[in-house]
Parts: sequence; C-alpha cells; structure tokens
Amino acid sequence: MSTITDFLIDISDNMSKKLPIAQKAIKDEIIPLLNFSDPIGLRTFLSIVKSPIVINSIDLGLTNEHDFSEKIEKLPIPNGGSPIGYTVQKSLAAMKGRDADKKRIILVTAGMETDGGNYEFEVEKSKKDGSIQVNVIGLGLTGFEEKMAQKVANISNGVFCNLALENSGDRLATKTTLQPLIDILNGKESLNSVANAEKTNGESTPEKKEEFATEVKQEQTSTQTTEAAEKKGKDTEPIQTAIKTEAPKVGITPKAEMTQPTQKKTVVIFEDNAPIDSKLFASENKEDDKTDAIKQIEAKNTEISNILNENIKTIHDFLNKEKEKNEEIEKLRNAGKESLKKVEELKEINRNAQAEIEKLESLVTEKENKIKALLSVQEADKEEISKLKQIDEEVILLEDKEKIHRTSQKSEEIVYQLLQKKYPDRVNWTNKTEKQEKGYDFEIMFDNENIEYYIACKGKVDSSKTFFLTKQEWELCLENNRNYQVYLVNDINGSPKTTIIDNLMGWILNGRVRPYAQKNQKVKSERVMFTLIG
Repeated sequence: MSTITDFLIDISDNMSKKLPIAQKAIKDEIIPLLNFSDPIGLRTFLSIVKSPIVINSIDLGLTNEHDFSEKIEKLPIPNGGSPIGYTVQKSLAAMKGRDADKKRIILVTAGMETDGGNYEFEVEKSKKDGSIQVNVIGLGLTGFEEKMAQKVANISNGVFCNLALENSGDRLATKTTLQPLIDILNGKESLNSVANAEKTNGESTPEKKEEFATEVKQEQTSTQTTEAAEKKGKDTEPIQTAIKTEAPKVGITPKAEMTQPTQKKTVVIFEDNAPIDSKLFASENKEDDKTDAIKQIEAKNTEISNILNENIKTIHDFLNKEKEKNEEIEKLRNAGKESLKKVEELKEINRNAQAEIEKLESLVTEKENKIKALLSVQEADKEEISKLKQIDEEVILLEDKEKIHRTSQKSEEIVYQLLQKKYPDRVNWTNKTEKQEKGYDFEIMFDNENIEYYIACKGKVDSSKTFFLTKQEWELCLENNRNYQVYLVNDINGSPKTTIIDNLMGWILNGRVRPYAQKNQKVKSERVMFTLIG
C-alpha cells in the first residue's frame, strides 16, 4: 500500500515561541515512524501583508530521514500571517492525480486563518477523493481554532492532537498526546487484522493435535525400549513395542518363545482377547531392533546437529548486529567531534561579536553626548513650547452634532448594503436601532459565537481622504489588528464612493495609510488622525 505524506508547518508569528516544541515533537515521535520509501513533502507557510508565501522545503517525492530531519531543525524564524486555507489548497492540488492508496496531510499550526481562507472548505471539497486524510497537530489551540481543527480531522477521517504548552518538556505527555497520529503512522489497525488472521491460521485442528500426540508417544516408547535393551545386554530379552493409533485402543501383550531365539514369535492381544501375529508390530529378532534403535539415535543426533547449526547462525547474526551497532557508535563519536569543532567556531564568532559590541557601545556613548547637547538646546525652547501648549488647550471645538449624526447614519446604510451582498446572513449592524459605543459599527460573524471581522464606518461629505478613530476604536484595532477593517465613504450626498481598508494595520505598515492629516485642522481629544494615500 503506497502513501503520500505532505507536512504543512505554520511559521507565522503565532509560532514564534511554539516552533521549538513542534520541532522536538516531530523529531522525537514522528520522523522515526515515517516510511521514506514513499513520497514525502515539507512545506512551510506565512503571509506578508495578505500575500501568502508557501515554501517547498522538500518537494513531494522521495527523500531520506537525514535530509528531512535537517530541514525540520532549520525551519525559518516565524513571522507574518497564517494563510492555512491557501496552503492546504496548494497541497491538495499537488496530490491530485497522484497514484497512491492514501494521501495524507499533517498540518502543524498554532493559530487561526488570517488571510480570509477557509481550510475546512478546502478539505470538504476534497471528500470525493476518499484517499485524502488530514491530520492536525495543534500548539495550544483553544476555542474556535480548536473546534475548527477537530472538525477538519473528522471530515477526512484523520486525527487532531493538541499539544499542551505547559507540558512541552515532558516527552511522555507529548507522546501520549500524539498517540492517535502515532497509531496511524504505525498502521496499527491493519497490523491487528494480520495478527488475528495469523492467529486463526496457526491454530491446530483436533486431528493435527491427535497426530502430534501419537508421534510423541511412539517416539517416547521406542526410546525407552532401546535404553532397556542396551542396559540388560541380553540377546534373549524381548523388545516390547507399544503402538497408539487412531483406531480402537490396543492392549499389547508380547509372548516370546525362548527356546528358539532366532525364530521367536510374539503374540499381541487386542482388548477383545483375539491374538494376532506380532510380526505386524515388532521385528523378528533383536538385531533388527538394535538397527532401529541406532537409526533413531542417528535421527536424534541429526536433529541436535540442526539445532546447534541454528544456534550458531543466531550467534553469527547477533555478532553482525553488534558490529553494526559499534559502527553506529563510531559514527556518533565522529559526529560528536564535528559538533565540538562547530562549538569552537561559534566561540570564535562570539569573540568577534563581542568586539563589535564594544565598538557599538563606544558609538552609543558618543551619541549620548550629542543627545545631551541637544537637550541643552531644547531647554531653551521649553518656554515657547509651553506657550503653544497653553494656546492649544484653550481651543474650543464646536461641532454640529446633528450633521455628524446624519452623515454617520447615511454612510452606515451604504456600507450595510455592501456587506449584505458580500457576507449574506453574517452581518450584525450594531447601531441599527441605537448608537452603540463598541469601537466598531458592524460585526461579521464566523459562527454564532465568534466574530471574524470588526468594521468601522467613516463617512465624508467631500472627497477628503482624512479620517479619525476614537480612542476606543484605535485600542480595539490594536487588539485585533488582522481582523479590524475600515470602510471610508466619500461624497455621501452625491455619488458615494467606498474605499475598503481590509487590514488597517497592514495598510499603515505598507504606507498606504499614514497617521497624520494632510492639512492643518483641529480635532477633539482622544482622536487618532489617518490619511489614505493614493
């Protein structure tokens, strides 16, 4: 049975402190169980400003344990978002059309989808290919992420193993958590079936047991008779032979004629006392009996010789394994020497780094002196700054609250219509009946309990690209930076035009939104100004 296995490892910033735990678990518990005669792939994934990046560390094909382990040890430093749906889609596409009995994905992640994908949907689409199996190794997943991972595993007849971060140093706890996946890699179910079949085929039938018992009885009786004959050493002593067959029980009573040793005749009596000629069961003279005894002894010697040969072969095999083990130990010693060499190289690098640090410290001291000089100059400007602050504090802003409310209400109605088309049955307008100070105006629900996106609506009567966030809105944006969106509606009284900022923090980082106004204007306290560029 052939199996394709594709490892998908999350290197987003959710894994920043958890990646070493995943690396150790894979190296200790998973890699030793992999069959490297089957195709195996390794992909790492992240996203930068909503742009997914999937790195094929090992292409889906034949590899070896050394190369695979080395790639796991040298995984990149986690950074960016987590495009799980996109990566699973890529993996499924790579497996499509491959000839294999089982197509297995092992997904390692510590967070939820950040780029708008849905890996449950991707796995659901692949159900028609019954060979697809998705297994998820979670790093401290909770809540919605945990439910999603379990659901995906159930859909594809895979398993979900959630590693507890507090037990990261306990190998027994790690192995216990990963046991369902270990069982799959071991093919435990198929092995049990084979074992049961072998057990059934190996059971002796009653006929075989009876035949075996008869042979043992004959062998024991023949051996005892030979030993008795050799001990007494008399030519006239009759040899008694007991025979057990599957026919009715036989009672054997030999009667020897001592007067004619060379022509002695033995009579055997059945249970019904009917005599028969013993020539059917025993030799006519002692010489034949001795010959039979010698043949039996020779057969025994041959059997013992065969057993000794088997033991010698076993010893040779053991010595060969011991030699292989010693060779492996020698390899480990050489590897240890290489490691010590690497340590010395690292020490040298550390010494060079220390010298660079000392140079930097010298530069820092120089910069500190310059800063002191600047502070001295700045002290002279304090009075002027104080005057400017006093003027700024005395400014009173007058706002037309009714006009602001109308603008806000109209822009929210426009955005609501857009969201209804984009996310049918998932939109919650928090201000629909009454203004709610939640830090956002719309919720896009992922399910009945979880919010996928928070959306703030900003309306403008002109084409200005400057808008502000309240303190509450800005704090919520910082807490949910990948899930916080802003819909800016310009010219709401004419031909409204809506700009969707689907990730405010991402737009700020890539320079599409700047945290300032393009012209002088006064704003109320606890407001943050932003300007849309371009």
